[in-house]
Amino acid sequence: MKELQLDDVIVVEDYAGTQFVRSGGCTAGGGACCEYMVLPLSRTEPMIHTGVGYIVQLDERMAHLPLARFNDVVLWASYHDVYITRDLQCSILTHDIVVSETGDWKACRINLACKKLDLDAEGDKWCGVFGTDDRPVMCSTTPKLPLDIQGLEDICTYSWE
Repeated sequence: MKELQLDDVIVVEDYAGTQFVRSGGCTAGGGACCEYMVLPLSRTEPMIHTGVGYIVQLDERMAHLPLARFNDVVLWASYHDVYITRDLQCSILTHDIVVSETGDWKACRINLACKKLDLDAEGDKWCGVFGTDDRPVMCSTTPKLPLDIQGLEDICTYSWE
């Protein structure tokens, strides 16, 4: 995945070579995208029900991520009780999953809030690891693709062309 950040605009090329231009901004206290995660799934491997959740195989295009980016995704996922191995096997510790397909992508939306999402005295959501080395890099550039806000299009202030 290639990206270029220009002020509040991010230009991203996804794994299939499609280019997206993100514009807009995040509203303070929002945190809606921290309450779930979307992961690309293999279109050929089945989901395995374990009794406490699922084991899934992630889309093989994720294998092309640079190691630092892959490790960042692994950290981010662990904050949602989702665990990813280097061979792209993923264990998900919940039953609250919605699977959808768009174009050549199959994805699952996992409704598990980030364990680092906290509330302030007024009840507004905020990141408990903001400004620390424990905050995944991807949190400052997410959402990158329309798939990242699947189901939140009506409340997210970002848009893509």
